[in-house]
Amino acid sequence: MGVPSSLKAFKKVGGIPIIVCVLHSPDLAFPVGLVAKKFQKPTKAAYAAVTQILLYAHNTRNTPLTLGGRNADITAFCYSDLGGCQLTRRSAGGYAVFLGFGIVAWFSKLHNSVALNIFEAEYMTLSEISKSELFLRLLL
Repeated sequence: MGVPSSLKAFKKVGGIPIIVCVLHSPDLAFPVGLVAKKFQKPTKAAYAAVTQILLYAHNTRNTPLTLGGRNADITAFCYSDLGGCQLTRRSAGGYAVFLGFGIVAWFSKLHNSVALNIFEAEYMTLSEISKSELFLRLLL
């Protein structure tokens, strides 16, 4: 199977992982975000990545997200890189928030502005995670 001849066909196949990512699991957010950047100028590598994402989603379709457990504390993890995007030099950041053993919130994206150092990139991500954690505490 080669690269689709039209951009419309690539977008149709590539749009499926985005929906699956939202509904299925947070571990697909980052690769889907990378593939989504290639929708305007599709390549063989991007098309191969889309098929790998679909294969992974198919093979893990029966793996449920688990909530609760004996420990129902809120735990959060975050990451940031400095200048991860080669084109714009913007940093990427993300987080995952757990309630007990189950993930309840996740986020991954490029920051809106360029960070001058890793501390600034981490601060941008920590501000996003703090908003999410405060919202979860209000719900509980």
